[in-house]
Order: sequence, then C-alpha cells, then structure tokens
Amino acid sequence: MRKELGRIEARILRRERLNEERSLEDGGERVESLDLEGLTPDQWTNAGRETPDQSIETFLFAGASGDVELMVDSIMIEGETEAPAIELFERLPFEVRSQFPYYENLVAALVVDDVPLTLARLLDQTAIGDGSIEQNVLFTSNIDPPKIVKLQMRKVRDDSWKIVVPGEAIQKYISELLVSE
Repeated sequence: MRKELGRIEARILRRERLNEERSLEDGGERVESLDLEGLTPDQWTNAGRETPDQSIETFLFAGASGDVELMVDSIMIEGETEAPAIELFERLPFEVRSQFPYYENLVAALVVDDVPLTLARLLDQTAIGDGSIEQNVLFTSNIDPPKIVKLQMRKVRDDSWKIVVPGEAIQKYISELLVSE
C-alpha cells in the first residue's frame, strides 16, 4: 500500500513539474473550449466552474497539473460513495492519513492520478432527473485506443458545477490500496 501511494505521489509530482514547464513555454494559441476539435493537456486551464464545460476543463487541468487542492474543489463525494471513501481513509496507516487533512484530499489525489493526459473532446450531454447531467468525454492519443468517459456533474449551492466521483472509482481505489492488508 505504501509503495502504491509512493508511486501515485511521484506521478502527481511529475504532473506538477510538467505543468510548470508548459507554463514557462506557454505561447500557444488558446482554443476556446473542449468542443469541436478538443484540447490537449497543455491547453487545459483553470476555467472556473460556472458551466459544465468550464468545470470539466478545470477538473482536467487539476489532474494534468497535479493540483490536489483544485481537484478537491472540483469533485463531489456523496451518497453511497461517501461511506466507502471514509472507510478507505480510516483504514490507511496513520503515517499515510497524516499526509491528507481529510478523506476528500486522499480521493482527490487518487483522481488526479486517473486523469488521462491525452486530447479531450466533449461529446453528448444528457440531463438526469435529479438536476445532474452526464457528459461524455472522448480521450484520444496516438498510442492508446480512444476512450469515452462518462462524467456525472451536479450544480451545487454556490451555482458552480462539480464532478461526482463514482462508486466504481472508490472501489478501484480500495482494491488498489487495501488489497495487501
């Protein structure tokens, strides 16, 4: 478990360094959104969370830049997903837990590590009965086959949009981190 968390931490640090290098080289033309041709990781920005599109771009930027605090602000852990996330956090050794102020920070660090560093393009969006939406995002690269990820989003009290962390993701993190117990 400590070994896996060490690898995750190293990958997050590499993302932070890569983002710093890209910001020093920045001079590229800014495409206005993830629609149309999509955006590559070096084009993602902290676009805010006033619209679903902005929220997705900010979520992707947090992942690409290794910004765990921004990721905490970009995601929601709720309902049936919250209890397993808390349990995961509480079952980790103290020295691991002490690196994260709250369970949300641990989950955010794991989500950062899951964000694909490839071209992202928004596809269709579907309204869900509870006021949420589902947005399909297509990730493509020269190496891997195209991958469509369905992101559920919800508008929160301050009228911003957040990505809902799915239960499957929490279960994956549990199996990765607690399997060796």
